[in-house]
Amino acid sequence: MAVIRFILLGLVCAGYANCSVSSIDWDDQTTTTEIFPPSTSETTSTAEPSTTSRPTEPSTTSRPTEPSTTTRVTTVKPTTVKPNPPTSSGTWTVTDETNITCIVVKLAASFVIPYSTFEGERNATLVMPSNATSNGSCLYPDENHQAITIRWAADRNPEDFNSITVTFERNQSRVEDVHGDAAASQYFVSHLEMHIIPDSLHFPNITSYSKIDADSKIVNLYTTNVNNSYRCNSEDDVRLMVSGSTSQTALVRLTHVQMEAFRNLSNDKFNVASDCSADDILTSDIVPIAVGCALAALVVVVLIAYLIGRRRARQRGYQSV
Repeated sequence: MAVIRFILLGLVCAGYANCSVSSIDWDDQTTTTEIFPPSTSETTSTAEPSTTSRPTEPSTTSRPTEPSTTTRVTTVKPTTVKPNPPTSSGTWTVTDETNITCIVVKLAASFVIPYSTFEGERNATLVMPSNATSNGSCLYPDENHQAITIRWAADRNPEDFNSITVTFERNQSRVEDVHGDAAASQYFVSHLEMHIIPDSLHFPNITSYSKIDADSKIVNLYTTNVNNSYRCNSEDDVRLMVSGSTSQTALVRLTHVQMEAFRNLSNDKFNVASDCSADDILTSDIVPIAVGCALAALVVVVLIAYLIGRRRARQRGYQSV
């Protein structure tokens, strides 16, 4: 019987993937068996290959991208915006051989200058530096004309200079005023002339680096009595005709102007100033505003004083009126 049981046990074990006979008790004719489930390691070995081992498609980052739009060439339209007012001013003088300072000029200036490029017309903006130098003549060409030239080094070539020339003219004719008294002779700015050397910084893509000349032909600006100075802090724009062109004009913006010509003094101090009408308008607007602010502040102070006094009266036990 033991043999038959052993054969039956073998047949039973054949139906399982793994089984083992831990012990057989031949004396008692009993058999102890241990049946184990299939090992998990064998199960994983029979599974399909992992998806991580499959070849993946090429990354999209390796695909060639289209060129960036920042590399596209754009055409800049010519600007017609006026330059910002210059912030710094300088003082320039002309002194003759007798040590008489006949001209004193204080101003700040900026320029808008048209020029040609292959794309069209553009405008260049320059600012006259406060450290520019000056020269001139107290007799140009006669005693009734004086001129001052303010110049500064060009950025393209330090040996070249940009410049602006102001010519003054004196009117010797004396006329009677409304009271019948003889009026003092006057002087005025009769001519403005400008010479600019173009450079690549201020004149990008310019077609020609030839000097740009412009002048005002004949003008009558800033009329002032002799022995007086002309003063105007407001902005003033003067247009100059560009030489060789019938339509192009350059713009000169002047601010913080004070000038005096036909002087007989050895110092550079201005005589009594005659203010321009633009400053009078500015002053007339400021005065009412200042007065209104002062009155408003006074009302606030009186109101605060009243409230403080009323509060103290209540604290003392008085009944308010």
